[in-house]
Amino acid sequence: MAVSRVDKSGFVIEIPNSEAAIGSQRVGIKDRTVGQYYLSNQAEEIGELLSGMALQSFIDFGASYLHMRDFITKLSLIGVDRLYKNGFVAIENSLKTIERIGNSLSNLLMFKIENPRVSLSRKYLKMSSRKEFFRVFSNLVLGDITEIVFEKLNNNTLRIFVRPAYKCSSIDNYDGFLTFFSGLR
Repeated sequence: MAVSRVDKSGFVIEIPNSEAAIGSQRVGIKDRTVGQYYLSNQAEEIGELLSGMALQSFIDFGASYLHMRDFITKLSLIGVDRLYKNGFVAIENSLKTIERIGNSLSNLLMFKIENPRVSLSRKYLKMSSRKEFFRVFSNLVLGDITEIVFEKLNNNTLRIFVRPAYKCSSIDNYDGFLTFFSGLR
């Protein structure tokens, strides 16, 4: 399942391994990425939510950083980084970039992006990757263990951030992650 929640306040997409950036995918999958996020059977609801707003969309790097920093540190300490193609090099670089930007700016680390939209096939959510900083965001998305939150702040503002997936938040050892991953196949 890709979409884990849809309601009037927004939606959450759990990221399967094949929808993560290649370096953020687990070992054992062919190098490919779809560049879009599968909406399961909720494309209609999400399309209505997005089209019903005079929308401005922002990636919240501050929230993403706060959610992911300790999670990635914990995963590295127990060796889960070995299960990913590039270890956590890309995600650690993204976290350092966010830190550097945060130290040089006095804002909330919210960057405006083009509005996400449902694809013509009504199966995927597309997010524009044309902005330079989108790679920083996409590197934070690890296959199978993270989710992207699309939170409606009001009728015209959508906040987007990455966090650990709830389904794996209580796993705290390497063998637990191996068991979790083996159940996904």
